[in-house]
Amino acid sequence: MNGVNRSSVDIESLVRFLQPGNVLLLSGAGISTESG
Repeated sequence: MNGVNRSSVDIESLVRFLQPGNVLLLSGAGISTESG
């Protein structure tokens, strides 16, 4: 748990920290970045 899938851990931490409503924004941003 040190540098392994750092991005995944960051996203999970944010999702857990943020509220369910904010998760939607995070998901949308991720999809937008992936598409772009």
